[in-house]
Amino acid sequence: MKIKNDTVEEFRLYDIGIEYNHSLVPDYYATVNRNWRVFNNQQWEGVNTGGLPIFILPMFQRIIRHFIASCMATSVKMNYVIENIADDTTDIDEQERLQLSKYLSENSKDRWEKLKMDMLVRRVLYDGAMSGDMGAYTYWDGSIETGQTYGESYQTDEAGNPVLDEYGMRIVKPTPIIGEFLTEAVDGVNVMFGNPNDPRVNVNGKPYQPYIIIAGREVVSKLRKEAKAHKKEIGLTDKEIDQTIMPDVEYDEQAGDRGSKELENRDSQYGKATYVIKLWPDDNGHILFNKCVKNCYIRKDVDTELTIYPVAWANWDMIKNSYHGQAVATGLVSNQLEIDKAFAKLFKYLGDMAFPKIAYNKNVLPNGLTNKIGETIAVDVSEDVSLGNVVYAIPPAQIASRIMDIITIAIKQTMDLLGVSDAALGTADPENTSALVVLKQNTDIPLENVKAYLYQFIEDIGYIWLEFMLKKYKVPRKLTVDNNGVKQMVLFDPSKLDGAKFRIKIDVISGGVVSESALTQAVNNLFSQGVIDAVQFIERLPDGAIPERETLVAELKERVAQEQYLKSQEFKTQAVQEFLGQVKQGGGNATAQTGI
Repeated sequence: MKIKNDTVEEFRLYDIGIEYNHSLVPDYYATVNRNWRVFNNQQWEGVNTGGLPIFILPMFQRIIRHFIASCMATSVKMNYVIENIADDTTDIDEQERLQLSKYLSENSKDRWEKLKMDMLVRRVLYDGAMSGDMGAYTYWDGSIETGQTYGESYQTDEAGNPVLDEYGMRIVKPTPIIGEFLTEAVDGVNVMFGNPNDPRVNVNGKPYQPYIIIAGREVVSKLRKEAKAHKKEIGLTDKEIDQTIMPDVEYDEQAGDRGSKELENRDSQYGKATYVIKLWPDDNGHILFNKCVKNCYIRKDVDTELTIYPVAWANWDMIKNSYHGQAVATGLVSNQLEIDKAFAKLFKYLGDMAFPKIAYNKNVLPNGLTNKIGETIAVDVSEDVSLGNVVYAIPPAQIASRIMDIITIAIKQTMDLLGVSDAALGTADPENTSALVVLKQNTDIPLENVKAYLYQFIEDIGYIWLEFMLKKYKVPRKLTVDNNGVKQMVLFDPSKLDGAKFRIKIDVISGGVVSESALTQAVNNLFSQGVIDAVQFIERLPDGAIPERETLVAELKERVAQEQYLKSQEFKTQAVQEFLGQVKQGGGNATAQTGI
């Protein structure tokens, strides 16, 4: 039985990564969990408030959401460019390669939508804001049916024997194309670099890290199923796999407080276990991977055929000599807590002192006072004792007016320094559009570095996609491309690109309310100057600016075509011919009828 009682090597490297993260000051896991807790408005949970009321002013949450929305206000397009080939080349082979690179560029938009990359980018941005790290992992799923075929093959039964028809001839069927790559977001806490002092993953098209560890939690039944599908590879029987892959409680290092909340009372089939994937380059430059649980392999020494790590990595902001970045949330937590405490103290003061305290003369009112409405109070006093000496309302202490000013200043300064201005939040006076655009652009400056890291992150994903298409697509496949708004299917043959050196260029397309306003103004100026016509003006307005835009454009095009026809030589010739025909048929009456 080939089961080791001790921890497999990959899991030992995972434990070393965990130890490194705990050694950081402040503790990496504690920092990430605290940041998520504050973002989710749970900063008061488990805190001894000392009698203060719980008050939450969601400044922290609003700033983070604004940052994410600002980064997502732009869309990107991947352009695959082959180096060392001129655009105007006359070589047939080079022209074919250029055409295939255009297919890749056009297909990237369809693939982006198919893999739900907008949601993935949004998720990694939230991870970056909370943990300082953004990660994505691309892998090959050999079970995906593409619906495409290439060539033909003989049909066989489950035992691999040929299937014959009624005449004893082998049955031939189209060969299905199976397998596709997928991209998923990974938490920074679940990624360990072999060299944690350098955030680079691949350099100059080659793997840079000695190894990369990716960890996660998965249901045991799925892990067992995967291991049994590769039992020859790992050298275990089904029974040994069932006995070895068992649920565990190794979840303390997952992101967020709820990462350690699972259905622990489930049986072994539905319990979870921590798995570890190790990626590393072999002597030939190929990326290999192992997948395991604590004391059992699930995959072993698998050649991915890739020559770069299929991992994209970026930081929200850099920390020198660390692959972990700086989270914007970390610096905001203290401000949020102090502002919440200040407001809580104000509310406690209001609760304690909103109504005046009543003092009374016990000698005169031995039975005390009553709060019943309309009830009279009997007072037995002498003539020289006034009522004010019997019952007296003690006025509350005056709150210092500067306290609220300081709280307001703290909120405003925090948001201003982070670029979260009124213009950015949409609460500024919109009368001067040009000034508003400039102000919005200025407030976006603190995010420029984050956006630069994000675009590089997306570019790295583009190189990884290219690697999968060139190395894992063994036969030509059909790709979906967008040709001037028309969906088309083209044949992509990766063998035609052997040895091609690619460069990826990311085009950033602005979006958002302010950008739409600027775009509308720019298009309006072009129309006013006569550079574009009415149809071109309407077609270039932002989506939603005009209801039923397509119908209006169609009507305008029909009207323009009719006007052009009336001015054309063909119409004039036809009119003359019709007139001459009427002259021949009606004689002199034609002149009167036509008015000529």
